[in-house]
Amino acid sequence: MRFFSITAAAILAAASSAQASQYLVRNWCDKDMFLTFANSTTTTTDLVLPAKLAFLSPIAGEGNSVGVANQPGQYWNALGWKAVFGFTSKDGSLWWSLSDLVGDPIAPGTVNVTSSGTREDVCEHATDYMGGVHGCADNGVTLTFNLCSQNA
Repeated sequence: MRFFSITAAAILAAASSAQASQYLVRNWCDKDMFLTFANSTTTTTDLVLPAKLAFLSPIAGEGNSVGVANQPGQYWNALGWKAVFGFTSKDGSLWWSLSDLVGDPIAPGTVNVTSSGTREDVCEHATDYMGGVHGCADNGVTLTFNLCSQNA
């Protein structure tokens, strides 16, 4: 997994040139965040997403999630503050949700999720953690999870 700086033009070019949906985690915070990637077969914990950088990956299969913590080791800690961005691609549909557990690791910053495809927010958006489950056709959508989104 590789972290990188990304521009809006590069995001749009990537989204329009491929039919596969993808997710983007953008760290607008002034501090590093720690990501945990999980799906039905593997879990990778405490990968550092440096401040002001982003991570982009394709969406494939069911039961995927990206956990975000503000300290290493917090994701599996029962008392650790974490945000969980979950998503599934199945039978031509894309489903996603955003929640926090124990506490908000981004506070006092804010978070949001946007979705772009053939139009802005093609797969809905959320500006807080308890926005429910969102869905749309799985057709070249980019789900963007913005950390410290007031800086976006």
